[in-house]
Amino acid sequence: MPAPQSLKLCSGKIQLIKQQQRIVTAITQILAVLVYFLVLNYSVFWAFIYASFFAVAAPFSLRRALSSHASDNRFIFTAITIATDMLAVIFAFANAYQIYGGVVVNGVAAIGFADHLYFSVVTFTTLGYGDFLPTGTTRFIATFEALLGYAYFAVIIGLSASLFYEHLRKT
Repeated sequence: MPAPQSLKLCSGKIQLIKQQQRIVTAITQILAVLVYFLVLNYSVFWAFIYASFFAVAAPFSLRRALSSHASDNRFIFTAITIATDMLAVIFAFANAYQIYGGVVVNGVAAIGFADHLYFSVVTFTTLGYGDFLPTGTTRFIATFEALLGYAYFAVIIGLSASLFYEHLRKT
C-alpha cells in the first residue's frame, strides 16, 4: 500500500515542477518582448537581429508549448507563447521595413517605428487596408510576411481545434 501513495506524491511533485517551469517560461517570454523595446531605443538594426532570433526560434517554442498543453487546462501559457512568438515575427518585419524603407503612405515614405509596425501588423494579419503600400524590394518582404501570417493563423486554428477536440474527448 505505501508504494501507490509514494507514486502519487512523486507525480504531484512532477506536476508542480512542470507548472513552475511554464510560469518561468511565460515570464521570460514577456520580459523578452519588453527587452526588445530597450534594444529598439538603441538601434533599429540590433532590434531587427534580436526580434529575428526569436522569430526563428518561434516554431520550436510553439512546439514545446503545445506539447505541454495536456497539464495546462486553461491554456494560458500556450496563449502567452503564441502571442509572444507572433509579436517577435511582427517586430522583426517592422524593423526590416524600417531598415530597407520602401513603405509609402499617401505618396510619402513612412517614417518611424509606429508606421512600420502598423504596416507589419496589417500585412501579417493579411488585413490590407491599402493606406500603406510597399514599393521596390519591400513588396517581396511584405508578400513573404503575408504568407507567413496566413500560414501561422492556419496552423494556430488547426492546432487549437485539435486541442479542443482532445480536451472534449478526455472529459
